Amino acid sequence: MLLNTKNHNIYTSKFRFYVLDLTKEELATKEDISSGRVAWAKLFKAKTWGDFMKVLEEYNEFESTVDSIETLSDNEDVISMCRTLEDEKQDMKYYMSLQASKIHELSNSLAEKDATISEQQALINELREQLENKV
Repeated sequence: MLLNTKNHNIYTSKFRFYVLDLTKEELATKEDISSGRVAWAKLFKAKTWGDFMKVLEEYNEFESTVDSIETLSDNEDVISMCRTLEDEKQDMKYYMSLQASKIHELSNSLAEKDATISEQQALINELREQLENKV
């Protein structure tokens, strides 16, 4: 449901989000098993063709899904797009790393300047006090 976390007012209960945690298959309820959620979880967790074939042996209703995956994995255009996306993802990680490094560097520089300003302000206050004491 959609809920205001500050005052706990419910905006609406007309829809809900459900999350399927693929790492918690052992916590599946009877409803999860009967509805096919566990089967889909196993399919999504498959990493090798052997894994796909094991799921297919257990759940033959996935035959067309596995066939589609096989067809797509043999398609050079799809493979090229996947590689391009992976390259872009790696480039973005590198770019974000550089940005984080630059932000850290600028934060340190700003902290040093703040310290210098504080020292100078303290010196100004000290000199001002000395002047007032002489007058």
